[in-house]
Amino acid sequence: MDRVFRQGDMVQHFKRETVDQTTKKYLYRIIGEAIDSETRERVMVYQALYDDCGTFVRPYEMFMSEVDHEKYPDIKQKYRFETVNDRYRPDVKKTMESLRKNGFDVTYFDTAEEAAEYLDRSIDGKSIGFGDSVTLSDMKAYERLSSHNEVRDPKQGICEDDFQRLAREALTAEVFITSVNGLAETGEMVNIDGTGNRIAGSLYGHKSVYFVAGINKIMPNLETAVHRARNIAGPMDAKKYGTPPCTKGEMHCYDCNSPDRICNAEIHYLKKMNHLEHSEVILIGEQLGY
Repeated sequence: MDRVFRQGDMVQHFKRETVDQTTKKYLYRIIGEAIDSETRERVMVYQALYDDCGTFVRPYEMFMSEVDHEKYPDIKQKYRFETVNDRYRPDVKKTMESLRKNGFDVTYFDTAEEAAEYLDRSIDGKSIGFGDSVTLSDMKAYERLSSHNEVRDPKQGICEDDFQRLAREALTAEVFITSVNGLAETGEMVNIDGTGNRIAGSLYGHKSVYFVAGINKIMPNLETAVHRARNIAGPMDAKKYGTPPCTKGEMHCYDCNSPDRICNAEIHYLKKMNHLEHSEVILIGEQLGY
């Protein structure tokens, strides 16, 4: 299958193997393809994610070419540029600092088990709404919290009517817990939603809101976090329906008109909402959810 790069994809140059992997050296974001107006040559346009974040143009054939392994025998990467969206190593410390600057409380745990124990200790005797989160299911948060709280989790519904009822009830809870589809090292978060219960509950009406996310959600900036939400998290979540085009063939957003489309709304959390008494981001050093 031919390799395809799309706008917003994160790629790495093969020389990244030679530098400190905790930096962003040789990481780039795809802007798109273009045609040289004078020569009609096909080119790739891309932007660096390090230093001064310069924008570059390279002939398409060169961009897509394989590494000269005779010249660079120690390089393992096959192609000059390869996508890294699924293997990006985030700067967790920077992410936490940025979130705090944006008004959020932030707590980090190495494991989902530790994070679940923290929530279990922190919330007692409250009404809790869940935002239909795979991350929370992975953590078995419902099983822990429902033993000493009133938990309204749409995932516990056995039919669509139950789902909608529990989703509405979750909006009136004292505490709301959800995840995010994308999280930027610059301190912004992104969620997409088809029904609206998850986004609505995360914005207004509760004393406390918790955002729980694995480090797989973290991307370098808001633009790449949005790209992750639309082209990774969205298609993976849509698989429960099986009809949107993003669930078939190549996994990316087709901006479709499917009746089962799950990305009818997209929210960017730029700062802590003014009315909230408590808004906390819980980061977990594991791969969780979509």
